[in-house]
Amino acid sequence: MTSDQFFEPAAADERTDEVKAFFNQWHVYRTIMDHDYTGEVNAHKALRDLLIHDFPDGFSIIDLGCGDAGYMAQMLAGTSVSYYEGVDLSDVALDLARKNMEVVGCQCVFSNYDFVRNLQERESPVDVIWIGLSLHHLSSVQKEMFLAYCRSALTARGLLIIYEPMLEEGETREEFLGRCEAEIDAHWTALAPDEREAICEHVISADFPESVMTLREMGLRNGFARVESVWRNPTSLFQMIVFHASPVNPPGE
Repeated sequence: MTSDQFFEPAAADERTDEVKAFFNQWHVYRTIMDHDYTGEVNAHKALRDLLIHDFPDGFSIIDLGCGDAGYMAQMLAGTSVSYYEGVDLSDVALDLARKNMEVVGCQCVFSNYDFVRNLQERESPVDVIWIGLSLHHLSSVQKEMFLAYCRSALTARGLLIIYEPMLEEGETREEFLGRCEAEIDAHWTALAPDEREAICEHVISADFPESVMTLREMGLRNGFARVESVWRNPTSLFQMIVFHASPVNPPGE
């Protein structure tokens, strides 16, 4: 499959437009974030611990689908980060991200860009690629290509770190959708009923999660040396997966 085929409108652009429209509904988005319904507070704490351990001497990071970078700014403050790049399709989000990242004090770049194209066309490798709650909008074939682009965009010691909804082993997409809808209906109570319904409709139309085993196989096929699950939220809907460019653990591990 060529890169041009990857970006045919029916395969990627229409879904990108749909996701962009959804996340531009900032009232719903901020309610989800403020009540931590997706578990991102503790996910970013786990991410911070990982980066401090693996990169004591400094690192560069790309934040794909960065949103307003609120959690990311808190996570990176006080670390050895030297370069941050936020990529998102929403200008509203990027304006907020610029303000939020001021507390970090590193070099920052912000791009209104499709995150796959960002990886495909970039020239300078980075140490860390982070993507949270965005990868599952791609098809399985597109995820394979995304992982290949990520591996090419990483340094020899680099990490791709994802935080995404995950299928349990042996679980079908339909079973996952039922589990997700039940979680939203039961616990996302700060949202109005019609807002919860809209989110469930979005999940049904745009979410295509994979299992950890499937992602591990994809990662190994596309040049990563190791793939591991390092954290999951209490509901087990979301997990953090790390794809290692190097087969060797960092010094001191």
